[in-house]
Amino acid sequence: MLRWPSSDREPTLGSEPASPESQARVFESLLGVLAATRRLAGDEPEFDWTRLLEALDHSRASLDGSDELFWVAHTPPGAEEAPALALRQARLAVLCLRLGQRLGYARRDLLELGLAAALADVSLWGVRETVLRGGQPASAAEARLMGSHADVSARMLAERGLPLPGVIAAVRSHASAAGTPVAGAGEPATLIAVAETYVRLTGSTAERARRPPHEAMREILRRRHAWPPTALRTLLGELTVFPPGSRVTLSTGDVAEVISVNRRHPLRPRVLVLGDSVRIVDLAENPFIFVAAADD
Repeated sequence: MLRWPSSDREPTLGSEPASPESQARVFESLLGVLAATRRLAGDEPEFDWTRLLEALDHSRASLDGSDELFWVAHTPPGAEEAPALALRQARLAVLCLRLGQRLGYARRDLLELGLAAALADVSLWGVRETVLRGGQPASAAEARLMGSHADVSARMLAERGLPLPGVIAAVRSHASAAGTPVAGAGEPATLIAVAETYVRLTGSTAERARRPPHEAMREILRRRHAWPPTALRTLLGELTVFPPGSRVTLSTGDVAEVISVNRRHPLRPRVLVLGDSVRIVDLAENPFIFVAAADD
């Protein structure tokens, strides 16, 4: 059974202001719910779709209030211990919720987009954790599943009785065998496709270190013809060269950590200068100091 959150009541977010710590707890809650989607690949007869919708709605409301959850999803605490697939599902869902917000999606449309993103790879619970983390090669059966995971995931959701044909269609069409949206895919599917590429590039495996956002953006732009312009523009408009938590070298020679992004001036974030003289510097208010280099 699926019950939509009440349209006239927002989730309770608590009285504390959004912070990396509070939003890490929001992300951890979503991650825990998504880890339970493993049951969809098993023999259990029912799945609690409503609990998943509520977790996504909580994330949506958090994103309404600040950018913190978006950046927490880039480098979530405890990522090494989390199931690889649940981590990818949670990061993809948060990113797609943000993209849908930027495009003006209504609440229900946002939740359907988040649901499709969260379940886009659900069939990959049939692949061993060590394979998903890149520590072991896939078996022949796992390789076949990974090559057709969009179709298999959509079929699995239909068989499990998800009463949302639009979500199932977005899951089915978000990825072809080549990893790009199938011809004629709708906007939700194309948003999931470009976001999934970004999530994969900025995630780490046993074989590959995570790429910083600016490198992932460069790689996506190199393949820009693979996605519709709207999806690409929305993703690139949401990202920044210097995300919170990244290390930079300033024109003064000081090493600093980015603590917040200035959307009007993305190249001039607010930073915490490290070293002997720890201090906060807002580069938007200090025109003679600038980021000289990003420290990967």
